[in-house]
Amino acid sequence: MKNSKLNDLVRNFLLSEGQTSTPSIKSRFLALEEMLSRINGRSLAEIRRLEIIGEQLRGLKREVKKLEEVKDILEEENSELREKLTLLEESKEE
Repeated sequence: MKNSKLNDLVRNFLLSEGQTSTPSIKSRFLALEEMLSRINGRSLAEIRRLEIIGEQLRGLKREVKKLEEVKDILEEENSELREKLTLLEESKEE
């Protein structure tokens, strides 16, 4: 059991090595909101387009929040299933 955990740790480390960290979705939304707030609409049509873009951005933020909640639930379920699998493997070895 200890050996398999060590193997998993090494595998995860090697798979993630060299990957650059990308900005989170939340930080990307924040950057977009800041850029939108700096744009000055010169005509009524441009102002309306900026308002629509802002509405779309807020809608995307809501959808991302829902997806993150589902992801958290699935990760928790996955963790529980892995624990059960480990217990089954250990009992099988005995």
